[in-house]
Amino acid sequence: MRNRLNYIMWYHKLFGTNKKAEKALEYYGGFERLYEVVVNKADTQGLLQSFPESRLFSWSLMDSFDIIEQCRDMGGDVISFESPYYPEPLKNINNSPKILFYQGDKEILKEKLFVSIVGSRDATDEALAISYNCAYNMAKSGAVIVSGAALGVDSAAHKGALAAGGATVGVLGCGLGSEYMTRLGGFYDKVCKNGVYITEMLPQTSPSKYSFPERNRIISGMSRAVLVTYAGEKSGSLITAENARKQKRRVYALSPELCPSDGCKKLISDGAYVFHSAGDIIFPLKEYCVGRFDEIYCNRSVKTNDLTAADYTIEKEQAEEKPAKKVMKMKKSADKAVSAKEKLPEKEEKRTITEIPDYVSEDAKTVYAALPDGRAEVDGLVPLTGLSIQNILAAISELEIFGFVKSLPGKTVEKI
Repeated sequence: MRNRLNYIMWYHKLFGTNKKAEKALEYYGGFERLYEVVVNKADTQGLLQSFPESRLFSWSLMDSFDIIEQCRDMGGDVISFESPYYPEPLKNINNSPKILFYQGDKEILKEKLFVSIVGSRDATDEALAISYNCAYNMAKSGAVIVSGAALGVDSAAHKGALAAGGATVGVLGCGLGSEYMTRLGGFYDKVCKNGVYITEMLPQTSPSKYSFPERNRIISGMSRAVLVTYAGEKSGSLITAENARKQKRRVYALSPELCPSDGCKKLISDGAYVFHSAGDIIFPLKEYCVGRFDEIYCNRSVKTNDLTAADYTIEKEQAEEKPAKKVMKMKKSADKAVSAKEKLPEKEEKRTITEIPDYVSEDAKTVYAALPDGRAEVDGLVPLTGLSIQNILAAISELEIFGFVKSLPGKTVEKI
């Protein structure tokens, strides 16, 4: 099995979730066979012709073995999509990763009811306290709380779950051991002890502007329901909610009566369920609670109570000064295999868009490709794309969230 994991790691590193590679994998009948086809240059069907040799031969089975061993040396480990520990709901999305790196208690990944709580890094104190209470009540009711291991709403959700004596999963937009994780300080260790971190990115890989949107599909994909507690009108949390909708997950937004935010209002207007208490999510999903369903906490108020700010936030000063104990450096022998050179830029430069990123949906790519430079009428995109007007409007909303287009009055849209 360990030997097979090397082949799966090789595929994961070279191809990720590429659809053309998936077709080649299916045609040639498995990872081992596809590896033989690549190294022997025996792709008789031309299924891999779009991949340059420099890419196909940039990673070997020995590199895969080294990464797996280095990950274990630093206190983490690796599971493939074939593992019984791979979250069951995540297997059922179109672009699930073949490999997950994890650190913490992997038994949590076998649970049945994952609920994600996401929102802004810059949420108000009231929103953070409510996010904490939402997580606390749902963890007491039998759910495992999933979030993105960032400051703000994410950290409040993780802390609420742990305070309830429940379990939590932090989905990273970077690799295990990344310098970026030192921002969480000692809290990183608390989650490792009472929860689990997962990521599809190789150890010590620094985050990029694309890695967080890619991570969001895992947050929603492994969850039965997604709750947005506080978000701006163009928050990344709306990307998670949109992923959840496409993955046929239940999407909830905190009731504006509890704590208003533009992002939650938008989600509700677009059809999201309105969240008032934990029971709104837990009652419809209690079959997954496996004997831990608790109706008392389902009905408790999530309004701000006597919490102090320290209860539901991560102290930024501590996070900056005190590195997490378990964020360890990899061995030098892995340097050639792991790209840790990039630092997360403090200020993102204004970009010039030359091509649409892979993480955007196929409909959004189609619409973007059909858009002329300048302005275009939305109705005029129907014959150009072959999509329904509803799908076009959804694609434009997605592109607008990412900052690729701008909606204008009179049902027109403009490339940025």
